[in-house]
Amino acid sequence: TKVVLATGYVYSFPFLDETACGLTFEGERFVTPLYQHLMHAARPTLGFVGIPLAVPCPIPFFECQAAFLAEQWAKPDAALHGAEATARRQAWVA
Repeated sequence: TKVVLATGYVYSFPFLDETACGLTFEGERFVTPLYQHLMHAARPTLGFVGIPLAVPCPIPFFECQAAFLAEQWAKPDAALHGAEATARRQAWVA
């Protein structure tokens, strides 16, 4: 069994409209605005696992990211979409 990890690429999500989603990624080596490089700062139910490029152990790291998202998404709506939580996420990406 072989595992191939792609590196040195730019992000492209042809199924997402940057403007409609409030994202920047086309032709870039980053995606913004993502809280912790993982969760959209203003739309917390939109998450991206595996965005960081320079990670020494990517597979375990991505597993941790998935667990973090699952924990966040399991919270009640008020905790995820509340003003305080949104302000914290937006301050992190500013």
